[in-house]
Amino acid sequence: MEEKNITRGGEFIIKETDCNNVFTPEDFNEEQLMMKQAVNDFIEKEVLPHRERFENKDFKLTEDVMKKAGDLGATDSPIFPLQRSKANLPNTSNRHP
Repeated sequence: MEEKNITRGGEFIIKETDCNNVFTPEDFNEEQLMMKQAVNDFIEKEVLPHRERFENKDFKLTEDVMKKAGDLGATDSPIFPLQRSKANLPNTSNRHP
């Protein structure tokens, strides 16, 4: 896969941007599409049914769900920079410096 000079976040709003350098879901590879589906399934099963408990700050539930998300590889992001998950996705999936 050819590396692009990818526009990050909302940069396209504040700087002139070539539309070919904006990463969109259409640019996902097969692995990224599989991760997207796995995360969507996880949200449907583990998060949405417990929405009220999250809103009421059930921190034990939050901790348990975050651990499950980590096991899935869904926390392989700059939110947790010191503890990488098992997903090890390419930089296009984790584009923050």
